[in-house]
Amino acid sequence: MDRRAFLAGGSLSAMSYSLTGCLGNKQTTRSQSPDLVNPKDLPQTIGDITLFDAVSGIPVSGVGLVVGLQGTGGGTPPGEARKQFEEYVMRRIPAENRPTTKAMLDSPNNALVYISGVVPVGSRRNDRIDLALTLPENSRVKSLRGGYLVHSELSHYESKEAVRGFIKNQMGIEPGEGPNALLKGNIAVYAEGPLHAPMTSSEDLAARKKKGKKVVEIKESDENENTDDDILFFRKSFVWQGGRCRYDRPYYLLTNEDNHRAAMTKLISDRINQMVFGAGSGGLAPLAEAKNNVLITLMIPDQYRLNTPHFLRVVRAIPLQRVADQDSYRRKLRDMLQEPATALSAAIRLEALGKKSITILQEALDSPYPVVRFAAAESLAYLNHRSAIKVLGNLCEQHPVLQAFCLTGLASIESEIPAREEMDQLIQSNQPEIRYGVFRALHETDPNIPEIRGEKIMPRFRKDEDGKFIQDPYQHAFYLHINRSDKPGMVHFLSSHRAEIVLFGREPKLIPGAPLTIGEFTVTSNRKEDHCIIARSGSLGQQIKECSLDLASIIRVLGQLGATYAEVVHLIKQASELQSVNCTVVMDALPKAVPIPQLAEHCRKDPKLLQEMELLEAGSDYSESLPQLYDEGELLRTQNLAQK
Repeated sequence: MDRRAFLAGGSLSAMSYSLTGCLGNKQTTRSQSPDLVNPKDLPQTIGDITLFDAVSGIPVSGVGLVVGLQGTGGGTPPGEARKQFEEYVMRRIPAENRPTTKAMLDSPNNALVYISGVVPVGSRRNDRIDLALTLPENSRVKSLRGGYLVHSELSHYESKEAVRGFIKNQMGIEPGEGPNALLKGNIAVYAEGPLHAPMTSSEDLAARKKKGKKVVEIKESDENENTDDDILFFRKSFVWQGGRCRYDRPYYLLTNEDNHRAAMTKLISDRINQMVFGAGSGGLAPLAEAKNNVLITLMIPDQYRLNTPHFLRVVRAIPLQRVADQDSYRRKLRDMLQEPATALSAAIRLEALGKKSITILQEALDSPYPVVRFAAAESLAYLNHRSAIKVLGNLCEQHPVLQAFCLTGLASIESEIPAREEMDQLIQSNQPEIRYGVFRALHETDPNIPEIRGEKIMPRFRKDEDGKFIQDPYQHAFYLHINRSDKPGMVHFLSSHRAEIVLFGREPKLIPGAPLTIGEFTVTSNRKEDHCIIARSGSLGQQIKECSLDLASIIRVLGQLGATYAEVVHLIKQASELQSVNCTVVMDALPKAVPIPQLAEHCRKDPKLLQEMELLEAGSDYSESLPQLYDEGELLRTQNLAQK
C-alpha cells in the first residue's frame, strides 16, 4: 500500500525552522534598520503557505536468506519469518526449479534473517540504501561472518489505524473499529550483498555525532568498541548500500488549510519549475507537480542531490507571485546579506531568484565576516558559478563548523575544472576530516576518477561442502583506495555506510616487530627483515603468504585469504595501538558541520566565528538540516516491522 494515500490524513511535519526565524531575521549587536529584518516587508513566499510532509525516511522490511556461511548457520524454528520466506519462494521460484525450503533453511551454510532499512525521502529509482539484518527469535545460527544476502524484497507497511484515519478524514466515512494490525504495502526495495559485522555500537555513533563528528584516532583501546568475539561471532549484521530503490520517493509539499485550492497548488508547482535553476529545461520532466488541491510532489534537481535540506530552504524562499519591483527587493536582500545575523536567510532568498542574483552574491565574497562570505559562496555554488570555488576552499580550512557545507558546495559545481583543482589541493590538507571529506565528495560525483576509483578486495577461494576449493560466488568484498602524494600518510576507514579503506599520502607501511592477530589470521614480522608473514589457520587448513610491509599489499593478501572487512580493520587498529604503522590511523573522519539554525544564532553574538569550537561542542538535534553527503549512514534502530 502506497504511503501517498495517507498524506493528507496523516500528521504534518514542518521544517524545524523557517526563513524568518532561525535563518536569521533578528538583530545582532550591530546597528540595523528595522525594515531589513521585518518579515512583513518581504514578499510572501511558498514557505509561508505550505508545509513539507514526509521529511523523514520511510521504513521498509522483509525476510531473506544468507548463504556462504562456513558451517555457522542453519536452524530456523517455525514462526512468522519462516512462513514469510516460504511464501516468497513459492511466488518467485518456478516449481520445477524450486528447492525445498527445509533444505535451504536448515543448511549449516545458510541463515534466515529479518531485513530492515529506510528509504530517504527525495530518493530516486535505483538509489542505494543501507540495510540491517537480525536473526529471528530462537534462531540457532552461531555467526553471520562471511555471509552473503541473496536477492530479497522489502516492503513498507501501514497500520490499520492509519487506514481508518484516512477513510474518516478524506472520505467522511466512519470506519469500524478493529485490531491495529499492519498491512503490507508495495515492494519498495530489492536487497542483495555481502554482510559486514557491526563495527561500532549505536551509542558510540551517537556520541561522535553529538560532538560534531570528531576524528577518532586509533591510538589506544576503546572500551566501548566491539571485541574480537563480536567481530568473529556476530548475530546482527549490515549490508552497506545493499538496497536498491524500485521507484522515486518525492517530497510532498502541502498547502495550509486556507489554501486548499487546485489553482494554488498549480501556481506553486509552476513557480518552483520556473525559478529553480535548471528546472523545466532541455525537455526534462518538471521538478514539481500539483496532484490535487492540497498536494504537490517535489523531486530534487541534480545540483542539490548532495544537500537536499538546502534545496528545501530555497523552495520555501521562492516568492509566491512575481515581485513587482524586483530591483528594490534585491537591494533589500543585498543589505541583509551584508549582516551576519541575516546573511544566511538573504542568500537563500537571492538564490531562489535565480542567476540574476549572482552579481549581488559576488559582492559579499569580500565581506570581513566569515558567515557572510560563506552564505554568498554557497548560493553561488548551487547556481554553478565559479567565483565561489576559492572562497569555499579557504573557508573549509579556516572554519571547522563550515567544512561539510563548503565541500558539498564544491562537489555540486558541475563541469568546472577550477573546482576539481581546488579539491585536489584540499585533499592534501593536514586535517583528516578535510582529506577524507574531499575523497568522499569526489567519489560521489565521479567514482571513475583513477585516484578515486579503487579496487575490490575479495577472497579467491573457499571450501565447499565436500571440502574442495572453489571460486567463491558469494564474496564478502570491501574496497581499497589509494591516494598517493608527498604528504604524511594516513589510513582512514568507516564504521558504517561503506566497507572501504583509504590510504592517503606517502606509502603507509607496517613497522615490523609486533605480532598482530584476530581469529584465524596472524601477521608476523621481524625487525631485521623487510617483509611480513600472513597466515590463516583453521577451517580451511593452513595458508601462509609472504608479503611486503606496504599496507596496501597486506590488505590485498588478507582479503585474498578470506579476511572480512571488520577483521582487516581490526588488524590495522591493533597495529596502530602498538605503534606499528608509520602513519595516522583514523575512523569516521567526517567533515564537521553545525545545523544552519544553530550557526545563525551563534553568529549574532560571534559574527567573526572567534568562538566556533564552543559551537561544535554544543551538539544539536537539527541533523535534518545537514548535507546528506556526510551522513554516517545510521539505520533506523527500531524493531523490524515484519516481526510484529
